Amino acid sequence: MKSTIQNVSPIKQAGAVLFISLILLVVMTLIGITGMHTTILEEKMSRNFRDKNIAFQTAESALKSADNQLQNNLLVNFAGATPGLYTPSTGVLPPRWETVNWANPAEVIADPVAYGNVAQQPAYIIEKLPAGHNTRLNMGGSLVKIHSYRLTARGTGSSTNSPVMLQTVFNKFE
Repeated sequence: MKSTIQNVSPIKQAGAVLFISLILLVVMTLIGITGMHTTILEEKMSRNFRDKNIAFQTAESALKSADNQLQNNLLVNFAGATPGLYTPSTGVLPPRWETVNWANPAEVIADPVAYGNVAQQPAYIIEKLPAGHNTRLNMGGSLVKIHSYRLTARGTGSSTNSPVMLQTVFNKFE
């Protein structure tokens, strides 16, 4: 028996496995980066929603404080001597709540409740509405005068980029 050894030349590797592995690695990296971008975007959206929610709640609290101030007759002077209390403006001026500096304590009334984790404590102003808003009602045979006030409250979240303003009209019977 004669053994023959065949001289088999090794097959040259063309690098196909390396090329496919690199392509798969690039695809997986792109999927990971896209997933991170999506996660970061969702986190920013959640944070903004939380800031707006906190701002809304603090503004609502300030509005409730203004309402309590009117109900308990705690008003001092609408002639400009008391900060945050304003008489109606004459002419075609913008409303006071648009021009007031909400960061200046000399122009607004601070909410008595102090909140943590807010950029600016909530505040409010009370505007006495012009005489056209004050009417008389016949209640039980007697005339009752109604004084109308516009209450405007402003709150912020953890940054000053998320302000919320709320308004209501308060009618007080005399």
